[in-house]
Amino acid sequence: MLALLAAMKEEVDGLKKRLAIEEMSVEGGWQILKCRYWNREVLLVQTGLGKERAEKATRYVLEHYPVKTVISFGFAGGLAEKLKVGDIVFSSILCGTIAESPSGELYYYAQSLLNLGSGVLVGTGARFYAGKSLTIEQVVTTRGEKRALGEAYGADFVDMESYWVARLATNRNIPFLSVRAISDTASDNLPEFSRMLDANGNLLWNRAIIYFLWHPWQLINLVSLYRHVRQAGRSLTFVAERLVANS
Repeated sequence: MLALLAAMKEEVDGLKKRLAIEEMSVEGGWQILKCRYWNREVLLVQTGLGKERAEKATRYVLEHYPVKTVISFGFAGGLAEKLKVGDIVFSSILCGTIAESPSGELYYYAQSLLNLGSGVLVGTGARFYAGKSLTIEQVVTTRGEKRALGEAYGADFVDMESYWVARLATNRNIPFLSVRAISDTASDNLPEFSRMLDANGNLLWNRAIIYFLWHPWQLINLVSLYRHVRQAGRSLTFVAERLVANS
């Protein structure tokens, strides 16, 4: 069985429309959809944001379902200048941080899955790259933060879940792949979403209204991000469906 894990509704919605959903359950705050794609059995899991939610959801899925392959997918922030909104990025090396201290651990995964990921996009016209990913525990919002992280870790892009999913899959000798779509580039500034999102990545409107009343100039960044997320979502669905079909 193939398990695909993403953090937010916006990351899973496109793929949900392309799968036949046979069963839905909610466990510990995360949503698990048992689906079928032609003759393939697929689990689609919305974990929620960050280390704790990703780890708990992954552990539950691996303990309760006969998972043979794990794919972590979703959005990522670009740290390398070459990456543009909508680009697809595969993690060839994963690095994570715990609190403010580097963990110093790197996780590699089955080269065959990296080859598969790249292979399904050859000839499609999609822009895709393989590189080093960094997983951290908070949203990176400023150009300065992105530059500092890229320089400190030699990473190309950043997310909040892949490393933790990879660690659990690797410990069980289950092949793992991380695939992301760039939703904001190294030069983009974002609103401070850590103040406005709940654990599932949903916008807390009361906090958002207060934040934008005090930071009205951030509305321009919000509008840009909305367009970027839609573009990244199309790219993500495009590659996720092809991975399901070919894995």
